[in-house]
Amino acid sequence: MLAVLTVTISYMTYVHAESASELKEQQEQAESEAEALEKEREDLEDDLSGLDSDLQTISAEITNLEEEISECSNRISQVQESLEAAEAGAEEQYERMKLRIQFMYENSESSWILVLLEADSFTDFLNRAVYIAQISQYDRSMLEEYEQLLLDIEEYQEELKQEQKELLEKQDSLESQQEALLSAIDDKQAEIDSAEEDIDAQEELLALLSEELAEMEEYEAELEIQKAEEEAKRLAAEQAQREAEQQESQAENNSNAADSSDSEEESQSEETLTRENSESDIEDLKQEAVSASDSETELLAALIYCEAGGESYEAQLAVGTVVMNRVSSPLFPDTITGVIYQSGQFAPAASGRLALVLENGIATDSCRRAASAVFAGTRSGSWLYFCIDTGAISGTVIGSQVFY
Repeated sequence: MLAVLTVTISYMTYVHAESASELKEQQEQAESEAEALEKEREDLEDDLSGLDSDLQTISAEITNLEEEISECSNRISQVQESLEAAEAGAEEQYERMKLRIQFMYENSESSWILVLLEADSFTDFLNRAVYIAQISQYDRSMLEEYEQLLLDIEEYQEELKQEQKELLEKQDSLESQQEALLSAIDDKQAEIDSAEEDIDAQEELLALLSEELAEMEEYEAELEIQKAEEEAKRLAAEQAQREAEQQESQAENNSNAADSSDSEEESQSEETLTRENSESDIEDLKQEAVSASDSETELLAALIYCEAGGESYEAQLAVGTVVMNRVSSPLFPDTITGVIYQSGQFAPAASGRLALVLENGIATDSCRRAASAVFAGTRSGSWLYFCIDTGAISGTVIGSQVFY
């Protein structure tokens, strides 16, 4: 029954470890996707910031352009007023000139000749002639001046209208760009909202995975306690069997009165020699150095980190000692890799946590020193096993674990 229960617990631990490994893989994948989504959101926000900057620039250009258009419209209004004033002046000058021409025609040319002949002197005659010519020249000059002024005003007005047209076209173009940017900003904001929804979903998934992992780790701790209890029962049963065998052997020795004391002394000597040889083997084991590659050192350091990363250096050295003692024992594989990955022995190897530590190189320097120390020959005991200390197993208690 004990064997069946042990196999059942081992199977449950293996199945649970496989589930934990799958959950860790899902968690890592979810974290990776969350990081990618966060990076995508940051990129989208950068794009949105750029679009906002472009929009502000175009909006400022539109504002300036509207001011230019307003100024141009004001100038056109002023020119229009000047044109109307010039046209009114020209019309007034033209009417005056017509009146003078009418006066000259109505009074005929003899009137002008009479004016000239009535001169008191030749100088007066010349002055009157110049006066008459100046009046005629003035009328012509003023008329030509106003005609040129009208032409200049009309030309300037056309230039202003052309400038206004170009400004309005530029305004239309900028407003089109503004609308396109506003549309792009809306689209980009929609993408950001979608990315945030995805991030929220990933965070919910991560929270769920973390909760499941916490539950599984709690379950693993319960299994460790059960394992320790079953191990204590196994050891107690073995001890009881040994005591029964010793009692049976003692009874046989007592019933055999023919045995000589020399034979007993010889037996005691052999037992003492065997114990001394065993102690000598342990002493030799403590001093034996093992050549290991960098990958094996990192593998052992990772296992030590998984089993005793939060414990003292003494506990970390003890875990390394157990591994090296197993390598030297005929009960276990004779290589570091074989011992660590032996089925049903080290839970971190089955759960995938060991692979995760190895992949990310997160073993501490303390764990690496412990691994290097045991490879160099340091041993802190002759233990082959360790588990969580519940007080039911006799051994060397270091931190939260008992080594035996």
